[in-house]
This record gives sequence, C-alpha cells and structure tokens, in this order.
Amino acid sequence: MLSVYWLPVSESLPEGGRVQSTSLFTRNNSQSSGEILRKYLLGGVAWRCLALLKALGVEGLSCCRQLSSVLVWLFGELCTAPPRPAPVLSAPVPAPATAAPPPRPAPRRTPIHQLFSIRSRYSGQTKTDISGKSRRNPMNDLSSESCDSDDDLQVLNKSMTIKVASPKGDFDYFNSPLRSSNDYANTYYDPYHTPRKPKPKADDYMTDKHREIINSEISSFEFILMITDLLQELCKAESSLSGSEGSQISVQCINFSLRNLCSLQFGSVPGPGDRPDTQEVARIKVALTELLIVSLDRVLVHSDLCAKLINNGIMPMLLRLLEDVVCKIGTEFQTKNDTQKRTKETEPLSETESENLLKFVFGVAYSITAFFHCLLMQCRSVEKLREFTEQFKLYGECSKGGLLKDCIELMIRIPGGRREETVVLIKKLIESIGKLVSGMKRVRSEVIHSAACPRTRHKMCRQRVAAGMHHHHDVLGDAVARLPGGNACCISLLYGTLASLVADEEVAAQLVLRNKILKVMVGCGVCCCFPPGALMESIVRLMLTHAGVAAAGLQLLEHAVYGELGAGVLLPKATDQLPCSVCEPGAEARREPLKSAAKCSHVGPIERKSTWSFLIHYNSLLQLDNHSGVLHATVDHLLRVTPKCRTEMKHELLFSVIYPTFIVAKHRYMIRLEETAYFLTVSCLNIFASLLNAVSFAEQFIQKGGLSYVLELVSLPEFAPQCCSILEIAIVVEIFKLMKENSELSYYREVSSLASVRMLFKTLSDMTEKFHKIYRLKLPEEEFEELIDLSKERDMLGYPSDAEETSQRKMSAPMDIKSNLAPSDYVVEESVEDHMDVLKNVCTFWKSCAGLCVQAPLFRAHVASAPALLDSYSILKVALRQLSGSPCTDTETRLLIKLLEALLTIQFAVSGECTLHDYQIIFICFVCNLQNILFRK
Repeated sequence: MLSVYWLPVSESLPEGGRVQSTSLFTRNNSQSSGEILRKYLLGGVAWRCLALLKALGVEGLSCCRQLSSVLVWLFGELCTAPPRPAPVLSAPVPAPATAAPPPRPAPRRTPIHQLFSIRSRYSGQTKTDISGKSRRNPMNDLSSESCDSDDDLQVLNKSMTIKVASPKGDFDYFNSPLRSSNDYANTYYDPYHTPRKPKPKADDYMTDKHREIINSEISSFEFILMITDLLQELCKAESSLSGSEGSQISVQCINFSLRNLCSLQFGSVPGPGDRPDTQEVARIKVALTELLIVSLDRVLVHSDLCAKLINNGIMPMLLRLLEDVVCKIGTEFQTKNDTQKRTKETEPLSETESENLLKFVFGVAYSITAFFHCLLMQCRSVEKLREFTEQFKLYGECSKGGLLKDCIELMIRIPGGRREETVVLIKKLIESIGKLVSGMKRVRSEVIHSAACPRTRHKMCRQRVAAGMHHHHDVLGDAVARLPGGNACCISLLYGTLASLVADEEVAAQLVLRNKILKVMVGCGVCCCFPPGALMESIVRLMLTHAGVAAAGLQLLEHAVYGELGAGVLLPKATDQLPCSVCEPGAEARREPLKSAAKCSHVGPIERKSTWSFLIHYNSLLQLDNHSGVLHATVDHLLRVTPKCRTEMKHELLFSVIYPTFIVAKHRYMIRLEETAYFLTVSCLNIFASLLNAVSFAEQFIQKGGLSYVLELVSLPEFAPQCCSILEIAIVVEIFKLMKENSELSYYREVSSLASVRMLFKTLSDMTEKFHKIYRLKLPEEEFEELIDLSKERDMLGYPSDAEETSQRKMSAPMDIKSNLAPSDYVVEESVEDHMDVLKNVCTFWKSCAGLCVQAPLFRAHVASAPALLDSYSILKVALRQLSGSPCTDTETRLLIKLLEALLTIQFAVSGECTLHDYQIIFICFVCNLQNILFRK
C-alpha cells in the first residue's frame, strides 16, 4: 500500500504551493542517491505517510513484516548518512522571516505528532470548512448553489416523481393563466441530461496550517523516533497471530534494537560542542530500549524463540551493554566523597537528559531480569535448570555478581531528574529481583523433588516442597561464603544484591525504597547457603541510621537468619524432605573444610566461633544511647527468638551479647537510675533465667562471676523476681553437677560449698534482718523480743547455741527509710510503700527457697541443718502475730499470707529430714499459733 507513495522522487514547492517536478538527470547530477533518499524521507511525502500510519494504527495491516523490514533498513540509512542542519523549509522555497517554524523543545518528539493526534484531527476539519468557505468568491458560491439544484433534479428524474416548485419560492403562478417558458429551468426539457459537476480542487481545502505542514520537513532524529514507535506498534499488532511464527517481527526488532544500542553505546563519544547530538542519541537509546522491552515481552513466552535468542548471544550483549553504561557513567555520579569537586568539573544534566539516562539504564536492567525470569519459568527438568544456571553464570561474572546493585546505585545518584520517577523505577526493578529469587527457589525445589519422588503426580507433596524451598542444591550453583564469582549460588547472588542495597546511604535515605527492599526480602526468602553475617551487618547499619525500620529489619532477621539460614528452629521442618548439603552434610563433608560460612550443623568450637561471630552486631543495637524504638524492638526480638535457637547460637548470644550488655546496663542503672538502663537490665535478667537451664551455660556463667553481679541487684525490689529465678536455676544445675561428681569421684563435696547456695542463704539472712527491722517498729518491744527468741526451738531441734548471732539480732537498729527523723509511728506510716517493697522481696526469696526444698533432696537436707530454718521460725511467729493482733492493709495481708505459705512449705518439706518427735513439736507449735490467730479474729 505504501509503496505507491514511497517513490524516491524529490519534491520542491515554490511560493504558490504547487508541486513542480524537475529533471531526474539534473537531480542525479547534483545530489547522490543517499541525499536524494534522505531528502525524500525527511522533506517529502514519506514522513507524512508514516505519521498518518502511526495515527491510524497498524492493526490489521497485511504487509506488517515487509513494513518492519523497510523501517529497519531506513533506520540504518539515516544513521549512516552525514549529519544535516536543523530542519527548515525546503530549499527552493524562499523562506520569509515569518515562515520558519519555531524551534522544537527537546522533550517533545515533533510538532507533527501533536497535529495528528485525535483532538487535532477533528478540530482541523472544522477549521478547514470554515476557512474554505471564507475564501470562496461569489461566483463559486453561485456555482455551488446551482450544483446543489442540479443534484436535486437528478434525484427527481431518477425517481420519476413530479415536483412543483417556483424559482421565486411563492405559489402565485397557479392563479396565472399565462406561463412563460422562462419560469422553468432548461434542464426540465431534457430529463436525461446531467450536467457535469465541477470537482473541488485541493486548494479549496488548503489552509495556512496545511501549507506549513506540506512545506516543512523533519529531522533525522524525529524520523528515527517515528520508526521506533511504528516498530513497537507492529510488535504489539503481531501478538494477535498464533505460535512462534507470529513473532518474527518481534525477533527482528530484538536484534535490531540491541544491535543499534550497542552501536550507540560503544561508539565514539561526542565532543563538548555536540551537546544537542548527545541529547538526541540519549533519546534514541530510550526509544530503542522501549522497543527492546516490547519485543522481548512478545518473544519470551515461546521456548523455541528463547533458545534462538540464547544461541544468538542476546544475554551477553545485554550484560555487556549494562556493564559499560554503569562503568562509564558510574564514575561520574557514584562518587560519594568528592561531590563538590565532581560538580565543578562536570556540567550538570538537564531534566530531560537525566530522564533519558534513567529510562535507558532501567530498561536494559529490567530486560535482563525479565529474560532470566521467563527462561526460568520454562525449566521443568534438571537439565533445563542446569542450562539456566549456565546462562546465569554470565551475570555472576559481571561486576562480581553486583551488576544490578551498581545499576540501582547509579539510578539513585543521577542528578537533575524527578525523584518520584526515579523511586518508581527502582521499586519496579527491586520487585523484579525479588520475583526472580522466589521463582528460583520454587522451581529448584519442584524440579529436585520431582526428580527424586517416585510419584507421577505431586499434589500431595506441595507442603513438603514448600517447607524445603530454602535448602541449597548445587543445581543452581555452589554454596557461597562470600559473593564473588559466577559459580556461586544464583539465589544467594541476587539476595546479596538486595542486602547490599539496604546498606547504601542514598537508597536507604528514601523511605519508600528501604521499606520496599525489606518487604521484598521477607517475601522472597533466602537460600540457606547465604552468609548470615553480611545480612546482619546490613540490617544493623540500616537500623542505626534509620530508627523507623527497626521492626521491619528485625522481622527480616527473624525470618531469614533464625529460620531459613539454620540458626534457629522457627520454621517447621519437614520429616521426609531431601537432605540439604549445607544444613545436613554427610560424614565426608564434615571432614572437609566448610564451603560456606553459613553452616547450619553442629561444628567444632573454632568453626562455631567463625560461624556465629556475626551475632556481636547485636551489641551495637543494645547501646543505651540508641533510639528507644531500636532498643525496645531489639530486646523484644531477642526475648522472642533466643529460647528457640540452637545450642551453639544460645551460647554465643548469652556470653557475647547479653552478658556484656547486662554489666554495662547494671552499672548505668546503679549510678544514674535511668529508665532505659532499668529496662535493659530486667530484660537481660529474663534472658539469663531462660538460658541458664543448661549445665554448661550455668557453669560458665558462675565462672565468669555472673552471680556476683546478680547479688548486687538482690536487695533492689524491682529486680528481686528475676534474681530469684536465676539463683534457683543456678542451684539446681550445681546440685545436679555435684551429684554427678560425688558418684564419680572419691571425695565428697557438701552442698554448702556451692557458690549459689551460699549466696541464697546470705540473701535469706539479709531478708530476715530487713523483715525484723520493719516489724520492730510496729510491734511492742518486749513482745517483739519474745517472738524472735529462738532458744526453745534451738534446743528442741538440737541446734548448737549461737549467742552472738542472737545478741546481734537483738541489738540491730531500725532501718532508715527515706527520712532522718527518729523512729515513730509517723515514720512507719509514711514509709508503708517501702515496707511493702521489702515485704515483697522477703516473700519472693523465701518462696524460692521453698521451691528448692520441694525439688532438690540435697538442698532440703542442707536446709534442715542450716540456720535458715531457725530464721523461718522467727519470721513465721512475727507474721502470725501481725496477722492476729495488729491492723494490716489489704496488700500487707496478702503478702504475709504468701509468706506463711512459703514458710510452711519449707517446714513441712524438711520434716522428712527430722525425727518424728521433732516434727510433732513443730506441728504442735504451728497449730497453737494458728488457733491463737483464729481466736483473736
């Protein structure tokens, strides 16, 4: 269709606007064939035909393949032709001062694209009719009216009907008997004669705007953009055809766009004076990149065409193209330290240049990820998966596997552009990386399972396959300790790209981007061979610089490090899944050096240190000067995951993270009484109580002097419950170890030699002393002295006399409580809150002693012969007296009843260690005291 118009004939328009042809021999002598073709394309009817075709669309065009070949050939002809000046009117036309069109702005294609838009077409037709009528002379108007009447006569003659009409438009002739022949038109006498209607000329519809378009020409740059747009439309129209045969134009466009992109990228760089040409080249790159994306979208759905593209070397060309862009432009925009120097040396980019560069880099990078993803989705066997791995090795060899990371870092540092558009494009690229990672995990798991499972259908195996998706397999590359090289695991390579972007300052500065990266990393997951230290370092650095992402960052650590990387058991383990070469290495693999720093199995001490040493990064998050949100989120995270970790990781957390943090926080609280220090100290004590149930942990904790630090906090009511829990665990563990040693060794150790037992009894003695000081002020002096006199109980139980201890207890002074006033009822009433705190501590520690007496026979036997039993008698007598005789508040009554429960538990527990006569005496004393209370109440 278009071949009729696309004749290589030049046109020249004189002032009258009419086409005048010149001699072909003259033109061939004056111009070469390339110049003739170029002038015809840019100034003749060719570009107007293409513009009209673009406006009408190419859907349903029968010569799409031929047209695409012609457009590809024309692109090459225009690119190889010598440059020409800016577009002006045709040469034979004497250009008046007002005839030249204004210069076209850079972001717009050409004015012709606006003229042939939908709105311009309709508005142009309306203006044509109005202007055409205004230019007609009266004679033309009369001829037009006569033509209209002739048309009516033709209709009349053809229908053979009678029409009565008057030339003057009235009906007086009906009353007149005489009629003149002039009253009828001449055509009535020859009904079969049709006069020739004058045809309208083209000039009748021509306006000044039309003449401006016909006389104008476009530049090579605008013509090339028109070619790329039409090729895109042809690719989209081709999708309606069926099979791979319907994608020949798309394959042609892929080769065409990639070949020209490489030619533009690897060609000579324009000089400083060719700035406009540089802008046009950048815009052409964007157009070719868009064409590449559109054509790839139509081709990659066909496996045979994908294989053809691989054989043609499309992927190495794309990778080399993107790597060259990053290397050339990255040195200009990725410098972080000498920003001011870079600004002075290089000219800043305009908004258009920045936008073109951004779209070009994004388009090539997105084409790479889309190619890999479509190729991955076609893998249904181990052989296909290995072929995919061979292709992905090409990416691993580019920039040591960090090509996409460098690409995104370059995009965020391109100056002059709109930040919103940059963020949107980077988000799209990050999503494509995450989609590729999750696709790799799913396809790898399904293919490996299908090859090993004897079933023909695997619907029942979906849950098992999903549970083992994070396990490594060498079909996608070797397990990695770091992220170099092309032979590394494909999943770890791409996940390392996301982890590196988290730590980038420019990327992390954007709230939308850092949230998107964390969300994508949680969603796609990781391979178990990925080194957890790299991920931990990146997340900690992000949390320290942006406190708002603390919750999301710790959620990522909990999901990745403690779940998929084998540090914990947070994810359910499938019982019948395939063995993992990283998480469960065989006997031969255990003898060999570790391939990866992320081994999940139990290893030796030296290897364990190198494996879990990254946990020391938690110390940076647990600093007291950090943001409160970071500190609270980290503590909550540790309290949640620590009990579920593996043994070696618990050891590292306990003694490399929690223990040093506890010492610093305790000292800070003792000096400054800060709320943050209190929160951190209590949290560390809770973690101690959770982790010290292992014998090895408790031994090392005691050897490091941890109990001495705990003893410093025993007297503080706010730490008493946690300290009691730690003492209970330490005593049980040490007694268990003591029993084992006594059965194996020749000598015998007493329970009293244990440091934790001595500490508990010392604390009980201090608590008893504080209890006596409180109620010495509340009870009458003589009655109080009688209650704490234990001489009768000492004689009945056969304990040796301890006059010094009794006299010292009698002569103990009252406790100073928030006042320097003399002891009085007023001081006691004002200090009731302090009394309640002390009473809570007394109740807590005696309750711990009661629990140990019930659970540990050795400890129970030691209590039966220890002075603490006598202290329990004295406290029991004072508590019974206070409940029976003195007025008490509800809080005090509840605490005293709890204290009685603990003391009675101790007495009945140790009764088995006493003689029957002694037990009867104890029971009779208790019944008598209880009767007195009931009688008084």
